[in-house]
Amino acid sequence: MKTTASPIAHRMIPRSIMCVGSMLVVSVLFSHPLAFAAETEPLSPPGKAVDAPRAVSVQNREPQQMPRGQAALTVGVPFFLDRNLIGELSVDVRYGHKFWWLVPYVSGGFRQTRLDPIGWPWATRMKKLMAWHITVGTRLEFPASQKVLPFVGIAVEQSYWAYTEDSTSYCHESYYPSAWRCYKARDWQVGHALKPQVGLLYTPEPSLALEFWVEYIDVVAPGMFTRSIGIIHPAVGLAWHH
Repeated sequence: MKTTASPIAHRMIPRSIMCVGSMLVVSVLFSHPLAFAAETEPLSPPGKAVDAPRAVSVQNREPQQMPRGQAALTVGVPFFLDRNLIGELSVDVRYGHKFWWLVPYVSGGFRQTRLDPIGWPWATRMKKLMAWHITVGTRLEFPASQKVLPFVGIAVEQSYWAYTEDSTSYCHESYYPSAWRCYKARDWQVGHALKPQVGLLYTPEPSLALEFWVEYIDVVAPGMFTRSIGIIHPAVGLAWHH
């Protein structure tokens, strides 16, 4: 006699097989999780720390270091407050270091003037009055904006003056100015001066600046002049900030 299988048994067998297979897969996953993780990310060897991601934190970021050193080259025209002198040229080199708003500096330079041809004899008209100077001073810079810094300053200088010709042969009272003495050619005389200053820095780049300034120089040189000489000295230049 042929036995017929029950329809319910036919439906239960595939379901039983699927349940058993699912249980096997779940047991393998939970018993060996690192086997699947190793396929996506290799494990670090024992004893070696895992490098943390290099994320830049805003709080831990260091502030940008502002330039402190200043090296500048300027050229100008010295206007002597004396009708017998006509200023021609000045060249100055300056180096300073900035502390907060204060910039102490040291500078050196050269200035040159010629004699007024109306008040002097023909022999002196092509000659020059020259001076070298060494200056120590300080500036106070005000950060008006990110690119514009007005400043005021004060400085003292020691200067060395000389005339390019021997004037002892013709220096007499008929045409000789009252502030002048008789000179030998290139006989350098020591002087000193106090120099208040006001100016402006324009910085289109953090390391580059344009300088505009004017200073008043009160020169006292007893070996060169019989009285003090005033000079108004405007100048413009280029500065490298580092």
